[in-house]
Amino acid sequence: MPTLIDGAITLWESNAINWYLAEKHQQAGLLPWTPEGRAAVLRWAFYQTSHVSPAATAVHRSINPTHTATRRRSSNALERPARNQRGATSRVRAASVEGVTSL
Repeated sequence: MPTLIDGAITLWESNAINWYLAEKHQQAGLLPWTPEGRAAVLRWAFYQTSHVSPAATAVHRSINPTHTATRRRSSNALERPARNQRGATSRVRAASVEGVTSL
């Protein structure tokens, strides 16, 4: 997961990092100055997040045998017994950033 630490700010998510750096270094001309131009940039950032990344992730996972085998082992390791408030044992899966999408 891409992460940027810049002084007091820590950002994750590539589009947020890109936007932050473009705003911080305005002299580089990475963002248009008009509202219409900035909206066009955001439109493509949202499109990438909503459509391109999910499709690319699915393709990567389906053709990458290492990822599939690691994912299977990780899923089994993350299941653990836990007690609910009444003391009964239940099976829960520990959440991870990657695991949340498959729960």
